[in-house]
Amino acid sequence: MNTLNVPRASVETPGAIEQARERIPTKGSPQSDNALFVEIEDTLKRDPRIVSKSTTANVHDGRVTLGGTVQSYSEKLAVCEAVRRMPGVASIDNCLVVELPFATRSTDAKVAADARAALKWEACLPDDAIQVLVEHGCVTLSGEVPWSFQRRLAERAIVPLMGITGIVNALRVSDRQIRMEVIAGIHAALRQAADIEADSIEVVVAESAVTLRGTVSSAAAKKFASDAVRSLDGVHNVRDEIRVSEETAGRTDKHR
Repeated sequence: MNTLNVPRASVETPGAIEQARERIPTKGSPQSDNALFVEIEDTLKRDPRIVSKSTTANVHDGRVTLGGTVQSYSEKLAVCEAVRRMPGVASIDNCLVVELPFATRSTDAKVAADARAALKWEACLPDDAIQVLVEHGCVTLSGEVPWSFQRRLAERAIVPLMGITGIVNALRVSDRQIRMEVIAGIHAALRQAADIEADSIEVVVAESAVTLRGTVSSAAAKKFASDAVRSLDGVHNVRDEIRVSEETAGRTDKHR
């Protein structure tokens, strides 16, 4: 396991970080962890969005744990985004703590007012559909929006605000929109797996929970359809009731 403390004495302009990526060998070896460790250090030094002086990272088998403190929520996201882009990163556990400088601190009431104002400025967001709650600088967004992009847009709209220490996006997307996206996701999966019969899959959506029913020709097709749905924004739970045809299952058993 490797740990780094990244100094911020100077902020360099973004450079050819891609050259360092060539140094990363097969994921999971100590050598690859060391190379990834060095690249994280280099990347965080060069990123002008990252100004804090006490960011840390642990690297083990390609899994990165981010720790230390940053000066804003947007900086916390920037650190995570910079690391996520790197080849060889298997997962990220973002444990960074936001410690606001005195000049950027604000009351919860002020943060809530600023968040509501920012949401109103977004023409694509429905009026009065989003509720804002702030506790100790952490903003919770709740309510229902018609489209998935609006759920993401609402969060992005408040990220730059001063005084925010965290965001919980509890916005729901309408069941009708989720059903449309689920069907589109299954058809997208069809293009990658020829044995998924999209028309044979029934989609039932209730309160952001999706139930899949029907019959497909293989276990791989069943998994592909289920995975495609689980990856969709706004889907909170998937109940997979898809069956594999008995004829296919029988052929599989004979080969065992």
